Amino acid sequence: GGMENLGCAYEAAEEGDWVAQPFERGRMFWRGASGTILALADGGNYYTVQDDWQEGMLDKSCEQSPPAGRQQPIRGFGLAWCRESIVRDELGWATGAERGFRGLYQVFAYGALLVDDDNRTTVLWSYGRWQELAP
Repeated sequence: GGMENLGCAYEAAEEGDWVAQPFERGRMFWRGASGTILALADGGNYYTVQDDWQEGMLDKSCEQSPPAGRQQPIRGFGLAWCRESIVRDELGWATGAERGFRGLYQVFAYGALLVDDDNRTTVLWSYGRWQELAP
């Protein structure tokens, strides 16, 4: 399934503030416009988690000891990672720092499209699976 299976666009593509972080087995994205976190696992599943982290809360939401060369996610990503065991199990440890970027996002009848700062286009199907579109 490619673009043609997404159905009609519900709204125009919207540029906005995003944050991304790489993990051992996937990536996390934070969408500023909705305050939601998308956890994309390499196996093809993704999970949507509300970002409940607020200024004044501890950066680390749980006590963990990452192996050498890995890091525990902090703030919003960290809270989602600590709270949702399936996210933690599927993605593993963070392998790099968070980075902010301007992303393009568009909602369709059967999912959404995200174009990130690496110019990768990711389809987020409404049934909880994701795939990258060939450039």
